[in-house]
Amino acid sequence: MKPAIPEDNHKETQEAFREAAHGAYDPHEAEGRAAMAELESQATLAPENGSGVAAATAPLPEPRFGLTFGRSRAEVRWQDRRAVTFTELGDLLRHAPVGGKDGPCYTPAVFSGTVRRKDQATKIHVVVLDADCGHTLDEIRTAIAARGWRAIIHSTHSHLTERTHLAAAPAEKWLTANPGATITDYMVAKAGYLPRVVAKAQVVDEVAEGAARNLVVQHAPCPKYRVILPLDQPWIASEYETQDLANAKWRERIGALAHALGLHHDQSCVDTSRLFYLPRRRSEDQPFEHVILDGEPCDLWDLPDAAPVAAPAPGLFDTPKARAPHLQPVDPTHKTAITPQGEFIDLTTWAAQFGGRFEIVTALRAKAPGIFSKRRSGVKFHIHCPNAGSHVTNSAEGTGTYAVNASQVQFAQLPSVNGFVIHCMHNGCAGLDRLDHLKAMLEDGTLTPDDIASPAFLVPDIPQIDPSALLKSKGERIIEEASDEDEALVAAAAAEGQGNIPPALYTNLPGALGLMMSWVLATSTKPQPVLALGASLAFFGACVGQRVQLQNWGTRPNVMILGVAYSGGGKQQGMSACKALARAAGLTNELIGPEDLSSDAGIVTATIKAPASVMLIDEASKLISATNAKHAGPHVKGISTTLMKLYSSSATTYASKAYADGDRVKTIDQPCISFYGCSTPAELAGSLTSNDITNGLLSRMVVFDVGERDPRSVAPSQEAPPLALVDWVQAWRRIDPIRNPMAREGGEPVIDPIVVRLTDDADAIRQAFDDEMHVAKLRARKRGTDALYVRAHENALKFALIRACAAAMPIRNEARLPVIDESSLVVDATTMRWAVDLSRATVIRMEATTEDIADNQFQADANKLRKFIKKAGEKGATMREICRTGAGRYPEKMLKDLLTALSTGGEIAWVGGIKTGTRPRDAYVHADYLHLHGHVADPEA
Repeated sequence: MKPAIPEDNHKETQEAFREAAHGAYDPHEAEGRAAMAELESQATLAPENGSGVAAATAPLPEPRFGLTFGRSRAEVRWQDRRAVTFTELGDLLRHAPVGGKDGPCYTPAVFSGTVRRKDQATKIHVVVLDADCGHTLDEIRTAIAARGWRAIIHSTHSHLTERTHLAAAPAEKWLTANPGATITDYMVAKAGYLPRVVAKAQVVDEVAEGAARNLVVQHAPCPKYRVILPLDQPWIASEYETQDLANAKWRERIGALAHALGLHHDQSCVDTSRLFYLPRRRSEDQPFEHVILDGEPCDLWDLPDAAPVAAPAPGLFDTPKARAPHLQPVDPTHKTAITPQGEFIDLTTWAAQFGGRFEIVTALRAKAPGIFSKRRSGVKFHIHCPNAGSHVTNSAEGTGTYAVNASQVQFAQLPSVNGFVIHCMHNGCAGLDRLDHLKAMLEDGTLTPDDIASPAFLVPDIPQIDPSALLKSKGERIIEEASDEDEALVAAAAAEGQGNIPPALYTNLPGALGLMMSWVLATSTKPQPVLALGASLAFFGACVGQRVQLQNWGTRPNVMILGVAYSGGGKQQGMSACKALARAAGLTNELIGPEDLSSDAGIVTATIKAPASVMLIDEASKLISATNAKHAGPHVKGISTTLMKLYSSSATTYASKAYADGDRVKTIDQPCISFYGCSTPAELAGSLTSNDITNGLLSRMVVFDVGERDPRSVAPSQEAPPLALVDWVQAWRRIDPIRNPMAREGGEPVIDPIVVRLTDDADAIRQAFDDEMHVAKLRARKRGTDALYVRAHENALKFALIRACAAAMPIRNEARLPVIDESSLVVDATTMRWAVDLSRATVIRMEATTEDIADNQFQADANKLRKFIKKAGEKGATMREICRTGAGRYPEKMLKDLLTALSTGGEIAWVGGIKTGTRPRDAYVHADYLHLHGHVADPEA
């Protein structure tokens, strides 16, 4: 511990003491040292009693605590550590000499080394807040006194300033996004200024300060004060598991303190290494105000985490547009930044998504060209270090710090580097990585959050290998083996195909979707990846229902999926897994809807109770048959209509059918009901009618068909749902869809889903698919199946939205609860490419399903005959072969009518002289193979 400053204020004594502490005397620092010596002398005054007379007897010793002092912001070695009392600190801050802002300063922290860095902060005994938005001394003093806290309050160097510099880019962006708004509105809404200060604010100039472009705003004099409170218990870094956890706790407590006071505080005060200047005035005319309040130390550790605390006295920063500080849940091990506008960025999460693609040099050239020096080494562009204040020489020269674009890092001769680079070789920056330097750029306004996520500064997205694919769990091995069956099974399946969903669409899925697939298959007696994917998408759509929407389109995640497999083919496990996961999350009643639908009114009632849920319907074909039955009651016939209306109402309100009694009419805001049902191929074809094609049921309901795949039974795993999956479900359901309870329409709160970003590359893929489906729809019009293509584009957006949400695995907040980082939600090119491939596969399968739809027995017999002829391939089916099969065992006249109907419809044709290995044959050939034959003749000829 460094000894106290000697009471001898003689210049030589002070300089000698300084030389012992800091090394040789530097005449260029003489002014700063003299100012410090003058201020230090104030701390040696004898304590006084209430009458101003020196006390006759010494009071009880006042506790001392550590502070670290520096001569200026450019201090090299922060080793001036002093043990002071709060009274002595108050005396030290009592005087404000005239001078520039930069000068003698202190930080409340004591450091393990001589560098002022938060990773070396060890202990803090006092908390410091800056009130810069215009509150008067009386307002602040009244608020603190009402709490009963001891405090020092003094005005700062910028007290009563009439000009404020604002970062130009975010201000201009906000004003553009809010037509009619003024700079006053921006300063109130985004910076927390009181309306009385900025009511007549005007932009009077624009200046470049370093690499930043700032607006100069003229306004009324703005009071600015600093508040210092002693703590009843200090912050001690060693009491936490890691330094990051300790710093995160301090950040959270500062936010809680400001929140408790209703104070829109300076967000940079949350840094444990933050420095504060000793009082200075710009001129002799500038008033200086200083107050010391008696009271108790601040009980910082007992303050509520986030809930607003009622103001103890009226007028406590309670302007109409004042807002509480934003307390952002974040993993304490993550690196974070807070912009000058108070916007929070989780840099660790950002780097996981964009770090490998960020073009830092390109971004800096566009946004801060002044940061570059003239030196360049290949792809390494030298810049002025954003943390130059940490350099031992306090050097801001343009050498020793370089940046590399992510696309060029392979040419930088930097081993084991992935993504963009910012590296400083100065000793003062030892231990700082690229995110530390990016943090400094964000916090000084060099770059903005929009810049580091802008497609203009990101290399095109490319598919990434899913690391989870390297973990060979039982479920994942089943997925890999799905396309590697023995030869007999492959040969048998080749005739009818392996279904409509190729393995590429259900392997290597990200996040919770990949975990769900692996767990479902591992616990299945007959693993069916296609059915597992269908059930997972429907369930996940319910989990995030009413909570997300896709940028530009407003698409919601509700889907209607039909899993198709033969009897005994493993249809049940997907539904069972969904129910087990909901139960493990304690959300069965919220997530699982009815499993048996008997009336349209029952569906509405169930939706009111669980407006974001999934209906799991076994034998769904029987439900469809019942609604299409000729003598079905209106309450049954209305089931399919109600399901379709709910599907289309996910972004608006649903109103039930009208009754004479108006109280019976139910309205539901943005219902998000997903549907997952199972059926056999024959039962599905038998349950549908041609009306289902045109009324929109088939375009909404997508088919996941396993084809001929019928795996042998295996002993299933008995494992419970993975904890990570349970956390994911709970984290999403913890998000309240009504994010602003004060926003109401018709007296009811408004659901306001999170907007999931759509990248430009993903949007280009979406547009191409939409064009493709439009052409396919026009071609299908002559077949009468164009309605099937109407919702292919919408279904692709839904699939993409669900996958993007599944990829966002939760992090733990300060309460150790799983939460979703909303900033990580994005539909990128990889996600959209997968989604359009999946939607395309389902619409093609549904088109094939229409070939089996029959409204009467004649159509059913014709379908059966057509399928037999198609199965015969290019060699066709002779009359002899037709008559010997069940598809042609009809009376002669009926068989002729069937063949004539198929021929007239262009579905088959009679071909004579088909070449074979022996003699030519005459046969009926399906339309798909007619192009292989040059001669088509009428059978009557």
